[in-house]
Amino acid sequence: MLAVDFRPSDTGFWYKVSAPPGSAYSAQFIAIGTAGHQTAGELTGRVGTQAEWLHQLVHFPVMHAAVTSLRVERASVSNGGAAPALSAGSDAPSSLPA
Repeated sequence: MLAVDFRPSDTGFWYKVSAPPGSAYSAQFIAIGTAGHQTAGELTGRVGTQAEWLHQLVHFPVMHAAVTSLRVERASVSNGGAAPALSAGSDAPSSLPA
């Protein structure tokens, strides 16, 4: 299962990446806040044995946060080779509407 959850906060947002343990992820995000504030950035990390909530600090209250691009590389499979990466966002097929 692959899922990304967001929860806004007064100092940024909380996020949780649910993927197979050991999976590495890289996600581009956008955060929109009060008074016209907005920011974008990148979240990177590795999934532990249990998905956990992590905090991304931004210096304004966040109303909405979303992933604009996501790449997840599953942990190595038993034969020693790396499993193919799962991705969405900027790597989506060009036949999709903009």
